[in-house]
Amino acid sequence: SCNIPCSTSKYALLMEQQTRKYLYIVVDTNVFLSNINAIDLARETTFKSYDHSIIVVPWTVIRELDYIKDDNGKSKSTTLCVKARKAINYIHKLFSSKEPYIIGQTSEDVARNKVKFSVDCPDDEILQTCLQIRDLGKSVVLLSYDMNLCNKAMIYDIVTLGRNDPLEKIDYLNATTFINESISHFNNDTTSILISKEMYTLYGESWEKYVVIRPPWTTVTVLKCAVKHWIAAIKCRAQKAFQYFEMAYVYARDMCGMAAEVVGMPCSFQYNIPNPLPPIDYVKQIQPELAANVNKLLCSLSAVTEQVKSSCIDYRSLTNLHQTLITFLPESAPAAMKLIDIDLVPLDIYCCIKRKEDILTRGLRQLQELSTHFCRLASYKCT
Repeated sequence: SCNIPCSTSKYALLMEQQTRKYLYIVVDTNVFLSNINAIDLARETTFKSYDHSIIVVPWTVIRELDYIKDDNGKSKSTTLCVKARKAINYIHKLFSSKEPYIIGQTSEDVARNKVKFSVDCPDDEILQTCLQIRDLGKSVVLLSYDMNLCNKAMIYDIVTLGRNDPLEKIDYLNATTFINESISHFNNDTTSILISKEMYTLYGESWEKYVVIRPPWTTVTVLKCAVKHWIAAIKCRAQKAFQYFEMAYVYARDMCGMAAEVVGMPCSFQYNIPNPLPPIDYVKQIQPELAANVNKLLCSLSAVTEQVKSSCIDYRSLTNLHQTLITFLPESAPAAMKLIDIDLVPLDIYCCIKRKEDILTRGLRQLQELSTHFCRLASYKCT
């Protein structure tokens, strides 16, 4: 067939195309007029990634050559008219040979393209021919000496061959595409592993039930999952760290309140009496250690909070805050107070400070208040 197919069933070499790969080269009018040798060279060249090239003659090219040929020097030069006739004879010779690697576009194809793609000028019809072929899942190249038409084609990510472009450009671009695709696959695989691991941490073995798009993932879908579930992962990490902050403050507050009550010192904050009630001697015993831990937590949290605000995190400060949190409770503290089931890491603390900055800023003021009360307790005992 000499027609560009509108469906797979009309493709030339149909049976072979199921296993062979072809490069469709759409040729512009100016190439037929000025460099027929370039077309012959394209027909004869063996490309590394393709079994054969197929020359495509757009319907617009036939019409333009016909118009130039019939002008007879009225508005076009006589030389150009001669070139148009030569090009028409060349195309006729190609079609007459019934060579399977030469196909032409029909007027019906053009009409269908006008419905599917917008048309502003004849050049756009040539671009539409490229888009039509690509839309059918085939590899296509535009051979044109019209720089602006090449610009339009490149906007649509169509490979172009200009006047000064060697045919080897096709092989180079294919190699580059292969490298880019390999990198894309690597990034896809890496991101998939990260998301799977994070989701497993969040939801356990049944994590696949909770993903917005179930695996296997493409590059696009894995990024959608990353955006969707990374927010949930950060929120979960932040909440985990916040439990430690809350546990540390509540325990220190209640012990401080009880110690103040024992010595009759006024207390400016509300506190809860633990159940079971700890012995008075125990409250007095842990008071110095708790006072020191409150001061350490106050300093560490204040330092990291300021660094997060300035987007300049010192990992040592974050590690120091992490260590202060996980060792805050005295060894003698009740087991019920210890968050032994929560494995806290520095990243959890970072997420917490980023997401709960306002709450932790208020927490700093509360820690400062606690520190003041512990200092007063030490001097109150001496009076």
